[in-house]
Amino acid sequence: MRRMDVHEAANRRLKIIFDYFDYVYVSFSGGKDSGILLHLCMDYIRMHAPGRKLGVFHMDYEVQYRQSTEYVERMFSNNRDILEVFHCCVPFKVPTCTSMYQQYWRPWQEGYQNIWVRQMPGTALSVKDFDFWNDSLWITTSSLFSLPGYVVRRDASVFAASWGSARRRASTGGGRFIPTRITVSWPTTSGLTV
Repeated sequence: MRRMDVHEAANRRLKIIFDYFDYVYVSFSGGKDSGILLHLCMDYIRMHAPGRKLGVFHMDYEVQYRQSTEYVERMFSNNRDILEVFHCCVPFKVPTCTSMYQQYWRPWQEGYQNIWVRQMPGTALSVKDFDFWNDSLWITTSSLFSLPGYVVRRDASVFAASWGSARRRASTGGGRFIPTRITVSWPTTSGLTV
């Protein structure tokens, strides 16, 4: 008997997800892991679920490699027909290792537009789009969800998927959703899993 390969196994899982859930959201950073997940979902929709939309959450860190930003923009523009994009540019607190004077920095911080690395994309969601926004949101992983080993963008992606689903429920009267993400874990030299 032939063993199932990774691609077949992924498609079986996607069938379960798309059959069971009305709304599916993925977090897309522009990196290889989330890029593969996004491609798998888009390919599945195009082959097996025409007419379906895929919610895509992208937390824009402002300071990214140009090639990564171009890849994200290209994926969004080339797949408008099946993607519902939540491109977020908010000043959440991000740990930094590049300064001896501060532990965090805030991308897209109001009042600092003159030193932003690039202009905020015109279609992006910003603090004005979140009526519940305040400076204490998305401070650190531990204070947000107290889940060891998660990074801020993954916690924020679950939050945003929930927010997106709640918005959709209000406008369509209901439906199930699932935030889907890849979580990569590996042991560190200290024995902790990150």
